[in-house]
Amino acid sequence: MKRYSAVVLCLLFVLTCARLASAASFSADAAYVLGKSGSTEMRGFLAGVEGEVYSNIFLEGRFLNVSPAKDEEGSTESLLYGALSYRVLQEADLDVLVGGGYTTFNIQLPAVDDNDGDLEVDQPSSEKGDGFFGKLGLRFTPIPRLVVSGDVAYSPGLSFEDNDSRTLITGRVLLSYEVLEQVSVQGTVVRTSVGTANTLLYGGGITLQF
Repeated sequence: MKRYSAVVLCLLFVLTCARLASAASFSADAAYVLGKSGSTEMRGFLAGVEGEVYSNIFLEGRFLNVSPAKDEEGSTESLLYGALSYRVLQEADLDVLVGGGYTTFNIQLPAVDDNDGDLEVDQPSSEKGDGFFGKLGLRFTPIPRLVVSGDVAYSPGLSFEDNDSRTLITGRVLLSYEVLEQVSVQGTVVRTSVGTANTLLYGGGITLQF
């Protein structure tokens, strides 16, 4: 429940800032994604909000949650982050943003049978890491209504239990096309690497702009 509360707080905070700032914009997107984590087929969703809270200053929150597809065995993964970025370049059809933020990464491991014959007490375990990261983002509008955007985030070491530190690299490419005023359909590709675990996802959804 804590992670869902954090998403709601991100949504409320960005929306409030966007309403208060005189030159602000606000967007929200959601996508159904599927792909692989290692050899395991995964399914899940990706949701995010972004607001220009002040001129050239953007606040973003994003949540990714994927779990094994039906009849697959594997771990459930979730990634939640908040980031603040500054637009360093603005051309007619190109924006470049740099920034950073804080992220938490959770892995819910499947239950392991301890061979005592009592499956009811075999509980799944979990791992959680968090830390700061840097981020580079691009937004390109090649033709009216079509937007190509992407970002790459890097953390040299997320802190897990027992002083375990793992490198985080995550990248996202988004292609959206405005079909109605303030409403766009999107296709997205996401790759996340935490330590030696790699997840590649792709999917589609909707983007709302205000």
